[in-house]
Amino acid sequence: MKRKIALMMSSVLLCAAIFGGCATYDAVDTAFTAFNDGNIEKAQKVYADKIKKDCEKKDSLEQLLGDNLEQILLQYNNEEITDEQAEAEMDKYVQTFDGLDSVDSASVHLQELIDSKMSFKKAKEYQDKGGYGSAYTFYSTVIDSDSNYNTAQEQMQQILRDLEQKSYDLCEEGKYGEAITRTISIMNAMGIKYPMENQGIMDFTFLMKMLKPHWKRVWQMHIIMTTSTISILAAVH
Repeated sequence: MKRKIALMMSSVLLCAAIFGGCATYDAVDTAFTAFNDGNIEKAQKVYADKIKKDCEKKDSLEQLLGDNLEQILLQYNNEEITDEQAEAEMDKYVQTFDGLDSVDSASVHLQELIDSKMSFKKAKEYQDKGGYGSAYTFYSTVIDSDSNYNTAQEQMQQILRDLEQKSYDLCEEGKYGEAITRTISIMNAMGIKYPMENQGIMDFTFLMKMLKPHWKRVWQMHIIMTTSTISILAAVH
């Protein structure tokens, strides 16, 4: 008799677990299907009434939504959809599944990508116009998950090489003032502190007086050293 009672209780518990699991799946599946079918109002209601306060159901729903959210980010990152289209799609998830961690995380990541791609676009515009300092700064804010990241890193190195070569060419032409002004301007745009400030600049001025017969060569070496310093500072900035 005891054995029969135990078996009966086990059966009852098993059925309860099965039906409970079915109930969880039904609510999640209903919300997910309604959302995919474009019935946002129904999806919102099922989520608010039966899922939002249930951790197990929320976890199940997040698993279902994961691929959808990843697809939006992937399409945007590969420039298959515009900023507006990506934001509109993501906003549907945010409005429907308020407080769902995976949705909030994807939304934040999308905004980071949007900002990053805007930085990349501005960097190219400045670079095309010769604004190398600003271009470098914007390239440096391109995030590593952005499909433009490797290109941005390459362009940063190219800008430093171009800067050094241009300053050297100006010195060779005897345009020392222009070389100095250009170098300092670019450093300011990049947010790099001038390396010969305060006591350093006074020491350098004194050195110039001592080496007056060779002042052109001294200025040339100063510019070359300064542009080299920019490359070093930029690498660790």
